[in-house]
This record gives sequence, C-alpha cells and structure tokens, in this order.
Amino acid sequence: MLDRLTRVDQVNHVALAGIARINGRVSMVAEARYTVGSDGTTAEIALAVADVWQRRGIATELLATLARVAAAAGITRFSGGCLAVNDPFVGLVRALT
Repeated sequence: MLDRLTRVDQVNHVALAGIARINGRVSMVAEARYTVGSDGTTAEIALAVADVWQRRGIATELLATLARVAAAAGITRFSGGCLAVNDPFVGLVRALT
C-alpha cells in the first residue's frame, strides 16, 4: 500500500498537492489523486483537505484541476467512495457534476 501511494507516475497515478505557507514554512494542506482503472477510461479519485483548511475552495480547485488533467488523458469517468454522512463532500461532488 505504501508503494502504491508513493509511486506517482503522473500517467496511471496522478497526484496534486495543495500547499500553503504557514509561519514561514511551506506545508501540504490538501491532496487529490486518481488512479486509472483497467479499462483506461475510468479512474478512482481520492481527496483530503486538512480540517482547518476546509471550506475555502481548495477541494473544488484540486478536483477541477484533476478533472482537466484526466480529460486530457482520455479519462471520461471518476469513481470513488465516501461515508454517506459526509455531507460536505457529497455536496461538492454533486456541484461538480
């Protein structure tokens, strides 16, 4: 699993990072990624935003950028999962579709 998460080739496994300068130091505050499915046209997405950075549009920007990268690579559909009680994420995904 560690190997799968850390070996990003930017073709079959694409990852983006959201960074911010906090107290003079650059820190990663968010990440979005996808891995291409076996059919070559679908990809599974994952997204994480640090709690204090949520509700600032970071997830929206990362997912929109990820979607543009995916479309250029021939990806036509994203899939993913979350808890049904994660209303903010469900709302975000609905707004982007």
